Amino acid sequence: MEVIGLPARMKVGQSVSVTVRWVNRSGVLWRAAGEADGSVLRLVYRFIDRSSGSRRRWAYAWLRADTAPDARGEQVVSVTAPAEGRYRLSFGLLRIPKGFAPPPAQDAPAQRRWPGEIGQAVYTVEVTP
Repeated sequence: MEVIGLPARMKVGQSVSVTVRWVNRSGVLWRAAGEADGSVLRLVYRFIDRSSGSRRRWAYAWLRADTAPDARGEQVVSVTAPAEGRYRLSFGLLRIPKGFAPPPAQDAPAQRRWPGEIGQAVYTVEVTP
């Protein structure tokens, strides 16, 4: 997984469009519309405060297209910077089970990876006033 167009520095509240690319190495089709069991695959990003380890902002996006086995997928997403600070910004594909209750958006201890997460790319971003 790779992210293209992500700056190392952002201003508080600044939004940037980035391109996230991945390869499906699972041997099964990843369906954008979801699976028969009700689970769905989503692109997720998280800003995690480097000093406290708390999640400051997260969001997920619906995939716009299926990704066949051994094929490349790509999606543009908008990422908005949280409050001033230094962050670990991670991107991943997350299989969300039916009935998923998302974690709180802010000030919660962050997991490095969520159960069901497929792939991950991690970057350092400094957010300034």
